[in-house]
Amino acid sequence: LLVVQEMEVELHQELHVMSERCNFMQDMLDDKVFAPLRRIEQKLGDHDMKVEQLLMDGQDCSARVEEHEVRIGVARSKLDAHDQRIALVSERLDRALRPDRGSSTMLSFAVGCKEHPQFNTDELRLLQERIEACEKQLAR
Repeated sequence: LLVVQEMEVELHQELHVMSERCNFMQDMLDDKVFAPLRRIEQKLGDHDMKVEQLLMDGQDCSARVEEHEVRIGVARSKLDAHDQRIALVSERLDRALRPDRGSSTMLSFAVGCKEHPQFNTDELRLLQERIEACEKQLAR
């Protein structure tokens, strides 16, 4: 019976040592493995949210870029139309200001401009004033 009790004590001691080893291993796993995994998991969640936000921001920027491209296209079209109008007016003015032409050509130039709907009245008035100023300078 004494031998059994001694074996029992020895078994309890070994179980206690094994329990302490298991606790030590569990603490080490928690500190060295699971804690960094939890931090990585948290960071991954944060990064996932940031990526989603960046994707939404990218879609918003893409929509704004498309809107600006449309606006630039409209502005280019308007600029081309103005360039055409200026070229037409310049060509007519050059023909009207040739030295072999008289002031009647200036009058026909102004009348011709009025026939074209792309010229508004303010532009024509300014053009007529310029023509008259040029005629005065030529008369001197």
